[in-house]
Amino acid sequence: MPVCPTTLRRRPCGILWGIWLAALLLTASGLPAQVAVLWGDIEPGPHGVGYMAVEHYDYARSFQPKRDYFGEIIPGERGRPIQICVWYPAVPEADVPCVVMSDYAFTPPDDMRQYAFLAGIQNREVALLHAILNNNQTAVLEVLGTDMKAVKDADPVEGKFPLLVYHSDFNRGIAENAVLFEYLASHGFVVASSHSFGPSAVTTEPTGAALETMVGDMEFVIAALRGVEFVDADRLGVFGYRAGGLAALLLAMRNYNVDAVLGLETVSADQEVLDLAAANPFYSVTRMTVPLFQAYTVTEDGRGRTLMESFRYAPGYALAFESVPAMAFTTYNVITGLFGEPAPDGGGPDPATYGALCEYALSFFDGHLNSRQESRELLAAPPGTHGLDPATAALTMTDAGQRPPTQDEFMAILRDGLVDTAVAIYDKFRSEEPDLVLFPEAQMNVMGYRYLQGGMVSEAIAILKMNAEAYPRSANCWDSLTEAYIAGGDNEHALGCIDMVLQALPEDANLSEEFKQTLQANAERYKAMLEGADDDTE
Repeated sequence: MPVCPTTLRRRPCGILWGIWLAALLLTASGLPAQVAVLWGDIEPGPHGVGYMAVEHYDYARSFQPKRDYFGEIIPGERGRPIQICVWYPAVPEADVPCVVMSDYAFTPPDDMRQYAFLAGIQNREVALLHAILNNNQTAVLEVLGTDMKAVKDADPVEGKFPLLVYHSDFNRGIAENAVLFEYLASHGFVVASSHSFGPSAVTTEPTGAALETMVGDMEFVIAALRGVEFVDADRLGVFGYRAGGLAALLLAMRNYNVDAVLGLETVSADQEVLDLAAANPFYSVTRMTVPLFQAYTVTEDGRGRTLMESFRYAPGYALAFESVPAMAFTTYNVITGLFGEPAPDGGGPDPATYGALCEYALSFFDGHLNSRQESRELLAAPPGTHGLDPATAALTMTDAGQRPPTQDEFMAILRDGLVDTAVAIYDKFRSEEPDLVLFPEAQMNVMGYRYLQGGMVSEAIAILKMNAEAYPRSANCWDSLTEAYIAGGDNEHALGCIDMVLQALPEDANLSEEFKQTLQANAERYKAMLEGADDDTE
């Protein structure tokens, strides 16, 4: 259902009243009003920032069981609850209060059926703040009462803007990168995110199902925002932090509409989580072809660099840090720097790192979704240009290599009659990547017979030869190639293929015994016929 902020009623923002009131009193007494302290020295763009939240249910996926253990119907909505939070370029409004950080921990829903679910998200967020601030209750309340830049339900700027869909790490809410969201919106992007939660509970363990759920949530957000009047869904970027960044990668691998991917601490995530992504049925480096930017911490085993190098078919930007805090790529890094206790050794969070990441994200998306050359040049500039220490941060750029076609693309080339082109592509990638499968056996076999029945014998031989080479243990492939050679009058090669049929038959587990007998009889008949023809020639 399309959503528009002008259709949403304006209301005071806040969380559960006890925490909200305490945070408000601390803000009034201890911090300047209407100063977005979490932004630090980050410069906003030319637009104001609007913020809206809309509740949906994804009825294609369940969240609550239909029945309990005893078989009784459980009342209430069973679809997956999704609160879509959106930051967008807005018309600046004077004397209108901005949201505070507590609004990102808990945005009061219009659909009160989601109240309990969102309260669970809030409790998880407050618990995280306690963890990173050493259980300092006063500091937690100060953070929750801190002013941000966005205005709730502000009027959008006229026009259409690129859509950026974000997903946070396991068990994180939208506050994870709230400053980055506001920053991008002020520069002309629509940023959308839903809270990260498990397949059937607010919290989750790192599993393949949880990662796939993240991808599904991002897909739902894209679909829900496609009809919004100020969203240009044809310019689509996806990004995320750690597991959320992996979800963005998987989404790009299955959705041709994604134009750019940005990951924060993604390729250096825990090996367990990386393995979950690689095991996903949609994971394919050959499908990762759009511009890819990854900011990550260098690990001892080098897995970040290794994984980046595997995405060789995408124009790549790798921003590698030698040593940064655990949450350096999130708003939490800024929070601990401003509200946490100073580290004994004088180290700790570096706000400049987060500010630089905001600049890099803007340059990346602006350069590739808006095709702005100056942004691409800034993106390629040395890290020092963005205020980073060149001794601890290094940027590497790689051009996209020529990717192999997908199986669908390869078959389309053959359907268009470009057999010589297909053979050249096959030869190139077979020599470079011997294990690469460019086409499915059955479809290739049908394609070969289509050419053979059309009288294009040499083309049929070329197609069926590729199939036999790609599937050398398939007796049926060699049988088909035998018939093509016979049609072309090449008895010598036909006899060679018959031998391959007979060798492959005993071990070909994909054939029924009845079909094996048919191929056996064919091979013997063809062999007798061809050897007899050779005798007649002599």
